[in-house]
Amino acid sequence: MSKLDCFFVTNNILDSIEHLKGVVLPRGYSDHAPLLLYKEKVDYGARPFKLFSSWLSCPGFDDIVKETWVNFVPDGRDLSIMAKLKNLKAKLKIWNKEIYSSDASRLQQILLRIVTLDSKIDDGSITELEIKERNDLLKEGDELNSVKVQNLSQKARINWDIDGDENSKIFHCTLKRRRAQQSIQGVLVNGSERD
Repeated sequence: MSKLDCFFVTNNILDSIEHLKGVVLPRGYSDHAPLLLYKEKVDYGARPFKLFSSWLSCPGFDDIVKETWVNFVPDGRDLSIMAKLKNLKAKLKIWNKEIYSSDASRLQQILLRIVTLDSKIDDGSITELEIKERNDLLKEGDELNSVKVQNLSQKARINWDIDGDENSKIFHCTLKRRRAQQSIQGVLVNGSERD
């Protein structure tokens, strides 16, 4: 049950890589416990805000970011980049509500207009101009829906990364149980058991 408590490395490695850690991995099917030397990950905390991919294609996103970043006025002594990012987060939150509330109302208007045009199609009193308008409205509605779906799928990926999958919990429980069953509890030496 003894373990190595040191690694042999050169000074160059110690100078070039900071925060080295060593860990002993659990035994698998072998009687050896693998040793790993790795660089410790540094956690800088949570990201300041989520950035949705759909924002990059929205008109006005670049302008709101540039304007907020350049016109930042610090309150008192807080000149850090975190204060700038916090201010940007607040502005983007307001911008996001305005954009997506206007998108939702625009989608409602499109659906109502399409229903009106569909009733004209049923009556047979639709003109070529109204058919073109209906096709344009359908295209615009699809674009608005695709942005909404893109945001929902990105949120779902983020939640899946944080919470994990339901199956992963079952998988890990099964793995732990199998490892416990296959572990060696003791060894018989000359008829007496040793741990």
